[in-house]
Amino acid sequence: MRKKTVLCEVAFWKKFSECYPSLMPFPDERAIENLKCWMELYSFLFRSDVHFDCSDKQFIELAEADERLRYLWKKSAGGECGIDFSEESFDSSYLEGSPLSVLFSESDRHIDASRFGIINITADNYSMKGVLFRESGFPLRHNQEWSWEELSKVISKDMSNSLVIVDNYILSTDGQFKRENLDDNIFVILEVLLPESCGMPFDLTVFYSEGNSANEERLRRFIRDIRPNLSVNLKIHKVSKNDFHDRTIISNNFWISAPGGFDLLKKKRFSGYYATKATTVSVWFPYFCSGNIQSADKSYTNLIQDARHALEIRGLAPDNRLLKA
Repeated sequence: MRKKTVLCEVAFWKKFSECYPSLMPFPDERAIENLKCWMELYSFLFRSDVHFDCSDKQFIELAEADERLRYLWKKSAGGECGIDFSEESFDSSYLEGSPLSVLFSESDRHIDASRFGIINITADNYSMKGVLFRESGFPLRHNQEWSWEELSKVISKDMSNSLVIVDNYILSTDGQFKRENLDDNIFVILEVLLPESCGMPFDLTVFYSEGNSANEERLRRFIRDIRPNLSVNLKIHKVSKNDFHDRTIISNNFWISAPGGFDLLKKKRFSGYYATKATTVSVWFPYFCSGNIQSADKSYTNLIQDARHALEIRGLAPDNRLLKA
């Protein structure tokens, strides 16, 4: 499992380390949740490649005075995580060169982070990031009213700079529930997930096995229409049914699993959508996952490898930053 790159400002670390919450003398539910979030974030660093904006000499001086940082250093010596140093500040140009990273900053740098589609965590907001460490699910019953717009409850438009969509049937026009498949499903999903703009070309790769060139063009035209200010590197690949079984969307920060497929919903007669089958749509944040859902990290890596392999066996280059890494 490859590690997530964390760009950690020393100023963030100092503030975060000082935020270690005490449960004494009488912990309430909020204090326990705060401690849990702190520990999850700290544990996340043990599974990451951490870059500090300081020299190795400055880091050693900091670690000598900070037991928690010293323990992280020890973990890196054992190979559990990585520690590297940059005397450059993590400015916009640095972020542009690190599109698959996550930024830990002293103050809120949401504008910079959203410009490049990366997650930004500060010492002041880490306790609100608990969703990153847990699975979010939408269990659906047959005929239940639901919409892909519900994904926006856990995923924001500025949270990614690349997507890989895998579903053999999303461009299909066959069958009772396929005629308006694009309109009812993938068009809604893209409206939810695609950022309005990005400081780099947004990589979007789609794999399918059943469909036609007319639907490919409809997809291209729809993306141009809804995101005129977004430069999209769109690649659509028709592959064999045997290449993929999973129906999933992966990005540089999240993973959406839809066993029922991204042709799941059908528009109601007057308004809204309903599920055509019973299933569960799940959302994970790979690398952040901890505890009994760490298997999600491995599954995410497998999906990337499978997508890369599907291109390589056809002599195609993986023209998506997710598949190049």
